[in-house]
Order: sequence, then structure tokens, then C-alpha cells
Amino acid sequence: MDYVWGDASVTYPDWQGTMQIDQIMTRRSLNEITGIPDRWAIIGLDWGGGEELDHSGRKRLNPHEMSAIVVPATGILPSR
Repeated sequence: MDYVWGDASVTYPDWQGTMQIDQIMTRRSLNEITGIPDRWAIIGLDWGGGEELDHSGRKRLNPHEMSAIVVPATGILPSR
């Protein structure tokens, strides 16, 4: 089954908009900043808005955390 990516969305949209990041080639990459190895391509970022619990009901270590959505840099997803 193929997954079709849609527009960015949240459950309770307090703020809506889009964002782009222009990578400066003379600085650290987004992969370096997040600690994600280069074999992964970052395709999305999710910033926590201060909620104490995550979507699974677990307490967040840092309520203002950022999560990265990644896929293999090769573009080939592993089979299940």
C-alpha cells in the first residue's frame, strides 16, 4: 500500500502556515543538529507546543520537543 503525503496538519490548529528551511552550506546540516545520521533524509519536523503528554498519552521529557520525520536517504523504504 502506498502512502500519499498530504498537507501538514495538526489535531487542534492553533496556528497554521508553512515553513521552508534553506540549508547554509557553511554551517552544520540539519542532520548534524538533530543527531540523525546522513543515511536518513529528514522530510518533516514536528514541534511540540508545550503539551505535557504526547499523542500516546506518555509524559514528554521536554514539552517543547522537536521530532523529525525521516526516510532512508536512498528513497527506498524497507519492506515490512
